[in-house]
Amino acid sequence: MNDNINVCELIDAKQLEELTSSQVVRYAYEHTPVPANQPTGEETIFPTLHCRIYFPDDTPFSKIEVHYIARTVEDFGEGMATVPFDRALLHEGVEEISSSNVEGQGFVYENNTSGPLLSWRYPDGHVLTMRVSYADNDKLHQSIQMLTSFFEITGNRIPHVAADEPELELTHYPDDPASVNNDE
Repeated sequence: MNDNINVCELIDAKQLEELTSSQVVRYAYEHTPVPANQPTGEETIFPTLHCRIYFPDDTPFSKIEVHYIARTVEDFGEGMATVPFDRALLHEGVEEISSSNVEGQGFVYENNTSGPLLSWRYPDGHVLTMRVSYADNDKLHQSIQMLTSFFEITGNRIPHVAADEPELELTHYPDDPASVNNDE
């Protein structure tokens, strides 16, 4: 991938490859801003962002997933459920984290069934979940360290990309259909 490609509008490919010590093979993402005509008195609709970044098969992990949605942690726990942030925070094995760069509250969970994850709740109630899929069990702690570094770099940018107009439907890079799995 070209070094100057901006992966999911969050980070340059070169910087991400240095951070992960692995080559980015492809990525797919989408985001939905808040509708301009959001009805008052109803539940607030939050902007969302979903990003999947793929790496070669011979790396300690195959994919980083980023989900920025309202109030829940994605693919959490043994049942890989969507759970409220406060409930996930109380789960055994969860370790609280802080950030000097990003406002809010967060945690990491190394022994998550679907892969080590980092979750962050922003002051407005949005929750970010970053997860490493198919992680090498011997390198779980390294995966958490990498996710934490990735979050420190992109954590403030994610809300802005999600809210950016216009809505971006699922986009693949490269856009060659033969290079994209159907597991999106």
